[in-house]
Amino acid sequence: MNRNHMFIEKGVLRGYSGNDAKVIIPDTVKHIGERAFKDHSDLTEVVIPNSVTDIGFEAFSGCDKLEKITLPESIKIIGTDAFLGTAWLEKYPDDLVVINNILIKYKGNDSEIVIPDTVTRIGNESFIGCSKLEKITIPDSVTSIGIDAFSGTAWLENYPDDFIIVNGILVKYKGKEFDVNIPNNVTKIGEGAFKDCNDIDEVKIPASVTAIEYAAFMNSSLIKITIPNSVVSISELAFSDCGILQEITLPDSITQIVYETFSGSGIERISIPDSVTVIGYGAFMGCFDLKKITLSKSLTEIDHKAFQDCEHLKEIIFPETLVKIGYSAFTNCGFEKVIIPDSVVEISGDAFDYCQNLKEVSLSKSLKCIASGVFAGCSKLISITIPDSVTSIGDCAFENCTSLTSVKIPDSVTNIGENVFEGCASLKQE
Repeated sequence: MNRNHMFIEKGVLRGYSGNDAKVIIPDTVKHIGERAFKDHSDLTEVVIPNSVTDIGFEAFSGCDKLEKITLPESIKIIGTDAFLGTAWLEKYPDDLVVINNILIKYKGNDSEIVIPDTVTRIGNESFIGCSKLEKITIPDSVTSIGIDAFSGTAWLENYPDDFIIVNGILVKYKGKEFDVNIPNNVTKIGEGAFKDCNDIDEVKIPASVTAIEYAAFMNSSLIKITIPNSVVSISELAFSDCGILQEITLPDSITQIVYETFSGSGIERISIPDSVTVIGYGAFMGCFDLKKITLSKSLTEIDHKAFQDCEHLKEIIFPETLVKIGYSAFTNCGFEKVIIPDSVVEISGDAFDYCQNLKEVSLSKSLKCIASGVFAGCSKLISITIPDSVTSIGDCAFENCTSLTSVKIPDSVTNIGENVFEGCASLKQE
């Protein structure tokens, strides 16, 4: 099979454009991305290597002729509907489809089931729409439950308490209270536990809770929350799209703000505890109301798109520990002045592009490269001095900086890309 038909980026198989009946995925792949093979009707067999740890949402969905799949023990996460509509799923010999101790789907129509004690995770939407299912026996071996795992079941609808708790996991909150006090027997706020809850204002978390899982409060009406120091992990999208979230206190026990944790939320100010070393991809992306942030004094990395489109963020002070700023990390932010400390050795492409209020920039003296598009579209930027450490300036680095009148380029720069100063109508040569 021609491997060129696969689009693989940094270990993620993102897409496939071939028409082979049998596909052997190379062992350079660690993750099979969302919809990577979706609707490939020629596919009959897939061999997945033991380098793969997770399979994304609808990865093989609609591959109706796919009958044989080699699934290694390395796989720990299987996304929603990863095998929906495949012959493999239709012909699976048991109503409970279990792969590597992950229950990914229930195909039956019973009113009562017992989940075997080999299962450690109940996957996303495993029982969704099983309206006749009234009784589910869940073993103590289950330590993880996916988002909407029991949505639409009679068991969920008839559960006798507002808090649905399984083995210490708060699976779902069904109540209508404005102020919610999570019970002391909860150790994890589960995936999507408060997702789309439009009645809550404030949630109080007890010290028994150690984790807030994927999309736990996503798109809820949450206004205020204090997270205790017992919490050591806050997962992806945990507070994403909480549009009226105003006040949140983060604990000193977390070390990362991960993928899109607060993206699209309404927070106006936040303090990142000094325990945090990394702010992840899109962590605050689209937080239009964010006006003030205090960064951790231990911060080493701000990942791609971390603060993209934070239009009202007028000021940011970077700590002397910061090493890396990712691409589009601050695209379309409201800064007027940026001082990048000498600890920073890498600023990726488009990092500050279209910061249209930006007038003044002080660059790190440790930079070797001014990346492509890094200040493109900063229409109020007047002047900039490139430090002596820099040897190259990437394409379009200052494109459409229409107010730029002065750029000091040192002799150390030996490579200047294309269109670096395109559209800089006010620029004077020095």
